[in-house]
Amino acid sequence: PSRKRHFKGNNRSQDKRRRQENEKEWKQRRDTRDEYITEPKNEKFEAFYQAQLQLSEDDWDAFLEALRRPLPACFRINPTYAFADELKKQLLEFAGQSQV
Repeated sequence: PSRKRHFKGNNRSQDKRRRQENEKEWKQRRDTRDEYITEPKNEKFEAFYQAQLQLSEDDWDAFLEALRRPLPACFRINPTYAFADELKKQLLEFAGQSQV
């Protein structure tokens, strides 16, 4: 009787297929990310800061606008990492920028 060998995650073709599927799913999610962006609004937060800061209406609107602006993302890539150039290229591609 022959016995089948069971490999525990060491099958390269399965790993390659799994990476390709994950990449495909990631690209699909990236294309639809704007659907999930909502206007940040918290009435209790606003009431608290209105009472604390006591700003004029124009200043209050500017304050809220500043809080709603997205923060920049920052990555530090170790230049001695074997795939640093490829990682940098992929991050820039994701951000929609050319390589600087």
